[in-house]
Amino acid sequence: MNLIGNDWLSIYLLVSLIATPILAIIGTKKRLGFKWSFFFALFAGFLFGTILIILSPSKKNLPPPKESEKWNNKFFGALLLILGGIWLYSNYRELEKYPDQNDFASTLGSVLPGLFSLIASSYFFFRYDRHKNLYEKYVLGVKKIEDKDLPNGMPPPDEELDTPIYEQTVK
Repeated sequence: MNLIGNDWLSIYLLVSLIATPILAIIGTKKRLGFKWSFFFALFAGFLFGTILIILSPSKKNLPPPKESEKWNNKFFGALLLILGGIWLYSNYRELEKYPDQNDFASTLGSVLPGLFSLIASSYFFFRYDRHKNLYEKYVLGVKKIEDKDLPNGMPPPDEELDTPIYEQTVK
């Protein structure tokens, strides 16, 4: 068996296609969750995805969210969004210069990092809110009461009762 060139790529793709769903299932118990574990394992490569999933804390061992994390994540998300947009625009301009050399592999290879950056930026934009919800649900055990959970004729609870415990202690 000659493992030069495309054979290595075929083996890598086969292993990543098998490993990605397994890593996503493992990621359901982590802070990343199933969707983001699947995304990072598939598009960032299964080795990088494995490292991210292993380093992601368990849902039950999350530290309380900090307000500084919110703005750090939003800044990093905006940076990824801007860099991804610049990457896509510059590659679009480059592909426009040489229309006769546009084949699918080179186009996909030049566009994928920009698309990955744009999608990953949404992870960082919403990371703080997701962390806060996971902390309330798994660590504090706070169950948000919705109107559909109330018996007929019962008024909704006061705003004070719906405030999470860690927000009450910080004030």
